[in-house]
Amino acid sequence: CFYWIFSGKIADRLSKGIRAAPTDALLADLSPGDARSKAFSLCQSLATFGGVLGSSVTAAMLFRGVSYETIFLLAAVPSALAIFVLFTAVKQPELSSEAGESSTNGAASSSSKKSSGGFGEVLKNAASLPWQFYFSALIVSTLYIARFSESFVILRAKSLGWETAALPLLLTSNQILQGLFTYPMGMLADNLGRKQILTVGFLVLLAANAVFIFVNHPVGAVIGFLIVGLHMSMTQANTKALLTEYINPTQRGTAFAMFAVFSGFALSFGNTLAGILNDKYAGIGCFYGGAAATTAATILLLIYFSVVGNKQQKA
Repeated sequence: CFYWIFSGKIADRLSKGIRAAPTDALLADLSPGDARSKAFSLCQSLATFGGVLGSSVTAAMLFRGVSYETIFLLAAVPSALAIFVLFTAVKQPELSSEAGESSTNGAASSSSKKSSGGFGEVLKNAASLPWQFYFSALIVSTLYIARFSESFVILRAKSLGWETAALPLLLTSNQILQGLFTYPMGMLADNLGRKQILTVGFLVLLAANAVFIFVNHPVGAVIGFLIVGLHMSMTQANTKALLTEYINPTQRGTAFAMFAVFSGFALSFGNTLAGILNDKYAGIGCFYGGAAATTAATILLLIYFSVVGNKQQKA
């Protein structure tokens, strides 16, 4: 039984790895440049509320004694509906290889989207991505080092006196806050500029780490986790929009796939480092590491906007 569950979890993560980059690329294709933060934020808000709804329905079914097999079977229904909508209602727009979104990317602007030529072609496409994309990917990957698993927050909450049965309330409150604020933050980013929203969002994560480190009271876990939710609302979707700023429309899939690789390594490194620091510094070491990584990401973000500027395209 364990091996079936283990295999299913691997298949679940594999499916996420396959669909993530094409989903983000398609969303970017369907949204204008001056409203891209709004589009990514709306998608993120709906996904967050969907997670809250799914968890609530699952909890209700478990309380009624519904078997795990039935729950997993029912969980396949939304996926089937999503595939049906994708193939019947979503139309991928025709893309131009003009430099409307990548004025400094002459190499990428000279070719249109074509069929894959194997791994060599993938490397060639990755090499032709503009340096601005790799700079922004470095910023977001550095931030992801600070976004270690929420399990460390759970451990901190337990050390502050939270009962195990009450811990899901922390996760739910965090997700609800994200769902409520992500879309408004996307609108603000499109109207005020991503620089302002992202910079404040990075600083908010610094504040969350400070709360987890210095507030030794059960309420500190609530405040800290809610601040993390606010940070996610301000940055999760807007960083994706940032990644698309200088990408040629025909290279978005390659760009998001490359970022998925970078972010995967960053998350793995961040969680490993958080575990080591947590063991060494009495349950709060991970937050010192998170603060350091967030500070580095903030500095890189400010350098990026000073060198590249705050470009938000119309197409």
